[in-house]
Amino acid sequence: MSMGKKKVSFLMGSLLSLCLATSAFANVSSDAYSTGKVGDTSYTFTSEVWDRELNLTTKTVEAFSYVKAVGNAPAGYMGANARLYNSAGTMKASSGMTYNDSKISGFGVYSSRTSVEGSYFAQTAAEFYHGNGYTKFVGYKSPNLVLSQKKLASILRSEEFADSSTSVYLEELKNKTVYSVNSNNETYGSGVSAQTIGQDPDLIEAIGTNGLKGYVKSNELEPEINTVEEALAQNQVNGSVRTISLYDVDGINIIGQFDVVTKYEVIE
Repeated sequence: MSMGKKKVSFLMGSLLSLCLATSAFANVSSDAYSTGKVGDTSYTFTSEVWDRELNLTTKTVEAFSYVKAVGNAPAGYMGANARLYNSAGTMKASSGMTYNDSKISGFGVYSSRTSVEGSYFAQTAAEFYHGNGYTKFVGYKSPNLVLSQKKLASILRSEEFADSSTSVYLEELKNKTVYSVNSNNETYGSGVSAQTIGQDPDLIEAIGTNGLKGYVKSNELEPEINTVEEALAQNQVNGSVRTISLYDVDGINIIGQFDVVTKYEVIE
């Protein structure tokens, strides 16, 4: 869905030149999710996958979240987590919850990039300050985008290649009403199910930097925030990498790590 012409500001630091140093050739976007009134303001946000060409032989994809307020929102009022999932609904990359650090009407948040071939989609988690805490939303899933290092293949949507069994499995994840529970009474599963269940599981299925599939703890990926001051205090420096643990399904044994990479820019 086109969001119209976007005017980019350079107020949020020098990382923008790095973010835009490569060319974005293809992208897919969800429809804009409308929050309705949260406090005194209404917001919309999208879930997008961007394809970039680093050089003649390497392409990458990343999740992108565009958040827009009606009017200007004070610092710390808007938060977005750009999450990138593979076709099985396992989280591949995440920006962590990133908040606007100045009074603006819109901003964009990027996840880290991956060059691993596969089919990917984005689904944004966002939260907004209502005067006495935050209201969290899970946005619409973007269409899938296939990343192939073969020239031009990545501009094709995964529906043209999709394994029907994977599509059925994703539908099951989207329609789940309860998460599975481990021996330590923690819920676990795909973050994709949060849109219908209403919240993330305690353990979100993810792929670590070592390529292993495991789980990240939701409260480590997105620490609970109740005030604007807390939001701004935990906001990561633009371009920073925060490493959290990747757990086995028991939520105790650590089997790897997951990097949360924060990149954002003002977009009016």
